[in-house]
Amino acid sequence: MSYGRSGDRPLDDPVYDELFAAAASLRRPVFLHPQIPSNAVRDASYRGFDPTTELALATFGWGWHIEAGTAALRLILRGTFDYPFHRLDAATIADFLGTLPDREDQEKIAHTNAEVLYGLGQPASAADDLAAAQLQGQS
Repeated sequence: MSYGRSGDRPLDDPVYDELFAAAASLRRPVFLHPQIPSNAVRDASYRGFDPTTELALATFGWGWHIEAGTAALRLILRGTFDYPFHRLDAATIADFLGTLPDREDQEKIAHTNAEVLYGLGQPASAADDLAAAQLQGQS
């Protein structure tokens, strides 16, 4: 498991070639875990709201998806997957690489998330019920 960067060094830096070569030779995937964007990116893209909203936007709201998606695209463009076998698993890249919901669905998702996060109403689905129960259990 790896983040898309370590400090300012992206995962596609040649220093990580041995990691990917080892994973390929062992026929094991590398799991790309999302991480919070750097302070420079957070300053440029996510500031200007209250601290809770800033953090939400920079993480699960959008930032994790952009960070993981950018890391995956950099690995692809660098040719990291030219090894005979290589697999990258990533939990949040599907949101970034072509399966974003249309505008109407985005509004439904945002409304449902607000209901769950702020207790504004009943969740709309079993998955939302589970998320609500998990959030209440963390309180």
